[in-house]
Amino acid sequence: MRVRNGFVDYCRLVAAAGIVWYHSGAPGQLIGYAGLPFFLVLLALPTRSSPSDRARRLLVLFAVWSLIYALLWMATARYYGLDTFVW
Repeated sequence: MRVRNGFVDYCRLVAAAGIVWYHSGAPGQLIGYAGLPFFLVLLALPTRSSPSDRARRLLVLFAVWSLIYALLWMATARYYGLDTFVW
């Protein structure tokens, strides 16, 4: 059984929040910019899962959220009478 290191996950969460803070333009945004290199270092840590397992997990999430976004976009376009496929 594989045990995850919770501390690394919490550090990734803080680093991701810093990146969001930087891009939000909130006061002190330059402090949040430090989250980017920190996040990249945490991503480079060795893991026990293979690259294909990680890629599959990320691609599934990407596909699901792309579908949700596309459905919301089409519903909104239909509600306001806009072209559905504007891309």
